[in-house]
Amino acid sequence: MANGWGFTHVSSTGSTNTELARAARAGANGTELLVTDHQSAGRGRLDRRWEDDRSGQLMFSFRTPVSDDVHVVPGAIAVAAHEAVIAAGVDAGIKWPNDLVVEHGDAPGKL
Repeated sequence: MANGWGFTHVSSTGSTNTELARAARAGANGTELLVTDHQSAGRGRLDRRWEDDRSGQLMFSFRTPVSDDVHVVPGAIAVAAHEAVIAAGVDAGIKWPNDLVVEHGDAPGKL
């Protein structure tokens, strides 16, 4: 991407979060967005298993270097995602700490 971010789209993966963590352990240290159409081994909070049903969920993980203020990141992501879906015309709320709530249920997984 022109702004220095990396962007990768894969049709399928075990877990976007696991893939970005693996890359970080291997030395990747830049900002990266990994998007997938399907993941088979996703995890939610408290290591709960999360699977998509291939019905159009948005599945991605984002990695960026952060400062000591890392504790503010989940809330900032929730607020940014909320503002984005509101701007797209979707009525949504935030269920803290990391879920968007939309008319037909939760939009989970902003870890």
